[in-house]
Amino acid sequence: MSKKQVITPHSDAKQKQYEREARLEYGPTNVNESVKRWASYSKARQDEIMAEGGQIYLDLVEAMKQQRLSGPVDVTDILARWHQHIG
Repeated sequence: MSKKQVITPHSDAKQKQYEREARLEYGPTNVNESVKRWASYSKARQDEIMAEGGQIYLDLVEAMKQQRLSGPVDVTDILARWHQHIG
């Protein structure tokens, strides 16, 4: 994945499929709350969240390529950012 690539949202049909699968796996309450929260965000905020997630992903890939398993910014630091982001 090059630095120029970004993570893009799924098609509506694919998103609905993922939501159905998630409801079966995790229960409808959690998934419905997540869907409702996402829908409450403005398009600008959704884009910001997607961009942030994409950057975290790119940072993680780069750290793994460089085998940065310890140091000032290592894989575990980036995973902590990712965990906070998806929360």
